Amino acid sequence: MKNSMVRWSAVSVLLSTVFLPLRTYGQEVLPAFGDTLTLDLVIESVKARNAGLEAARAAVQREEAKRRAISSLPEPRVAVTYQPEPILTARGSQRSQLRVEQMIPLPGTTSRRKAIADLGADIERSKSASFLADLVLEAKNAYYDVHRAELFDRLVSRFEDQLLQFEDVALAQYAVGTGMQQAVLKAQLERANLSRLRIQLEADRDEAIAKLEGVIGTDLPSGIATEASIHRPDPVLWRSANLAALAVRTRSELDALRSEESQAGARFELAGRSRYPEFGLNATYFDMAASNVMPTADGRDAFAVGAMVKIPLNRRAYSAEMDAARLHRTGVGARRTDLERRIASQLSGITQRLDRLQEQLDLIETGLVPRAETTLRVTLNDYTNGRAAFLDLLDAERTLFNLQTSEIETHVAYLKAVTRLERTVGIESVRQIPILNQTGDGQ
Repeated sequence: MKNSMVRWSAVSVLLSTVFLPLRTYGQEVLPAFGDTLTLDLVIESVKARNAGLEAARAAVQREEAKRRAISSLPEPRVAVTYQPEPILTARGSQRSQLRVEQMIPLPGTTSRRKAIADLGADIERSKSASFLADLVLEAKNAYYDVHRAELFDRLVSRFEDQLLQFEDVALAQYAVGTGMQQAVLKAQLERANLSRLRIQLEADRDEAIAKLEGVIGTDLPSGIATEASIHRPDPVLWRSANLAALAVRTRSELDALRSEESQAGARFELAGRSRYPEFGLNATYFDMAASNVMPTADGRDAFAVGAMVKIPLNRRAYSAEMDAARLHRTGVGARRTDLERRIASQLSGITQRLDRLQEQLDLIETGLVPRAETTLRVTLNDYTNGRAAFLDLLDAERTLFNLQTSEIETHVAYLKAVTRLERTVGIESVRQIPILNQTGDGQ
């Protein structure tokens, strides 16, 4: 019982996000967009606006309705018989019959049918959670692409400002005969190349915005921007956790397979009950008319009760149904085992990639970029005092720009790898890992 409660407390971290109430008193609660688009707002908007997610919720409600449709007893049958030519009996002429039949299922049959319906709802609920997780993954990646384009745009703007200053200095030196025309042309060519890069960045941002709008299900305000900076999660959040074991408890696809496996087992048991006879009761009312043939034919109506048995003669069909359920359960178990192994393999690859990206970022941020900034300051000082050429200054600025470009690319790649880690584990944020891991330790 304790293990079951622990398991569901972990799984509910993800599943509960699917079924947040999106309507209050018939009114849709839709997140409002401002000037800044945060990642939390994006996720809230996906949950509230995505039409596909609404369809997934409807599928859950459909499966839940199936359980309510299962009654304790099958529908009774009523038969009416009219006799144009009355049959003479000891009580009189029999004109018609009214018959009511009720089959009574074997004990446990109805409960298993309800269990199958409950498990069907659990499967759809897990599929809905999986669909939401895919949407969140897609939304986060699109959001980071928008953020990347904006970071690049700010970096390009800063480089352009520097180039304009360099070009003014080069023009002034060329005008007084102390500079070379090659320096002016080189600065102008570099600015033209940045203009080309800006066009590409605008196209990348437009494409990312379109993807984001497609996932959210609505248009975003023109000119909306992402957060100024997005901090990278600390690797300590996942390095000490058993991610594979955590994914087994929280991954919605695995939960769906477990429910499907249990459902197949319930179908197997239900099919096994089909081999046994079923019993029923009936009651018949006879409409009689008086007759002069015999003294007892006074026309009083008659009533009879009886029992009936449904004899399962088609043993081959019932055995085939049991075989199908057993094979289904075996297949689902194999799929679950395969998915668990693939998840463990994926997590190993993702964590290794995160370690490599972290190493790259540490090298860029603490080593390469500071050195490039120092080199640029020294080169600028030498250029001002006539000890360095303009092309040396331009090369130092371009080196810094390229390193900062690599920093942005690696930073965004790191964020996307974290997002992939979250999706593979089956959680919405890596911040949940310490809590869920601690919960798992208590099992």
